[in-house]
Amino acid sequence: MEVDKIKAWLKRIEKNRAWLGEQLCVSKSTVDGWLSSGYRIPLLKQAKIAALMEAEAGHTQELEFLRALEDKTFHIATCVLPASVYKTIEAAAARENIGVSTYIRKVVIDRVVHETET
Repeated sequence: MEVDKIKAWLKRIEKNRAWLGEQLCVSKSTVDGWLSSGYRIPLLKQAKIAALMEAEAGHTQELEFLRALEDKTFHIATCVLPASVYKTIEAAAARENIGVSTYIRKVVIDRVVHETET
């Protein structure tokens, strides 16, 4: 996969490397390594990037399949939040320099692990 195409795509959709990292379950510094330092993008991550690029045109099933394939996780919930609650979560995520989805996963997992340990 050509790095220049990925960079141009991110610019076109007005997303940054941190966002791409969140979508791929890797850090921004990993994405930086791929896009700036010449590190090889693993094949499965290349496939997920391709799926993300296609998702822009409405092909989202492939993306969900690839996420489940790699992560062995399941999308179990979608929740509707009042704007004020979302803004609070968004601010908390920003303080930790992570995306909202990553922050919510982190909080939920931390809570479950904490309750399991006590």
